[in-house]
Amino acid sequence: MKQNLSALWSLRRAIARREARRPVRVCRYTLPGEGSLRLVHLTDLHLDDRTDWNALSRLVEQVNRQHPDVVVFTGDLVCHPEPFRQWKTAAEILRRIQAPCGVFAVRGNHDLFGAGQQAQRLFEKSGFVLLKNQVARVQTPSGTPVVIGGLDDVYFQNLSDPSSLLCMRYAQGIRIVLVHEPTLAKKVPRGTADLILAGHSHAGQVYAPVVWRAWMTKKVGHYLQGFYNVHGMRLYVSAGLGESGPGFRLFCPRELTIFDFEQMRREHF
Repeated sequence: MKQNLSALWSLRRAIARREARRPVRVCRYTLPGEGSLRLVHLTDLHLDDRTDWNALSRLVEQVNRQHPDVVVFTGDLVCHPEPFRQWKTAAEILRRIQAPCGVFAVRGNHDLFGAGQQAQRLFEKSGFVLLKNQVARVQTPSGTPVVIGGLDDVYFQNLSDPSSLLCMRYAQGIRIVLVHEPTLAKKVPRGTADLILAGHSHAGQVYAPVVWRAWMTKKVGHYLQGFYNVHGMRLYVSAGLGESGPGFRLFCPRELTIFDFEQMRREHF
């Protein structure tokens, strides 16, 4: 029995190392908007003391090479419930993200359950603006108004307050709503967002066509990865950048997503 467990653990580590060496998949999309904006979406880093800090540094460099106007992060910055002793190292690296309009974030379930205080410190020291049922307004260097709303986590504790987004319904500019769990998008008030961004699903993390995908559907609904229509608004679910559970990915590559908004008439999705 011990030999079998040891073999499985060795296999897991080998798969994890192999997948970690794979390049992050960059997904690019162009969308209509009231002005121009380049937005980079990150999610589900799941940082802990086993994180490869060189890989995280390379990710930040990759983000900066995109010259984003704004960067957003949709939760699960840390892993739970293990203590995170090297959170200051993580903060030092994440502070290097360069975006003239700032870095905005919402919390995920892992940021609350067992790691809340460490996650809060890490968000703050990394220079992330944490939105807890709040709305922020910024303007790009080219003069485009951007309105960013964030709903707090709903997985373990129902902390979200969708009514906080109602002020976005008639806001001028490009309207972005951040959530962690994609099912929370169904609670975003109709007509308040040009784009809703979510994570949480890891696109399944381990690709298995029948059993695993069926289980994931119970966890995240049918919002596994990609674009969806929710109340006439665009929802995009990212595959994310980290791992939880089995601790590795298999045929579900990590994802960095870039959205370029171009000046067009606002359209219904």
